[in-house]
Amino acid sequence: MRKEVKQNKTVAWQERERAYLTELCKEKGRENLSLSEYKAAMQEVKVLEQQAKVLGRQNEGLEQHKKNLEQVTDKLYWQVQEIEVYN
Repeated sequence: MRKEVKQNKTVAWQERERAYLTELCKEKGRENLSLSEYKAAMQEVKVLEQQAKVLGRQNEGLEQHKKNLEQVTDKLYWQVQEIEVYN
């Protein structure tokens, strides 16, 4: 009897999970997504999120480099202006 109760709870949990995943897929526009497809899609999402973080850090570095170059360019501009005044 104990085994049957456990199996019934497991089946009920699986049905709830399946219903939740089905609803989630409908919201995302994919009605017939199998569990393996869902897992693969979620893995892809994780990979893309990691790539986005890396790109975000790279972008921050490039923004800082841009600011540094703008400062150097500004200094050089004013140095050229001084030279032209004295020539």
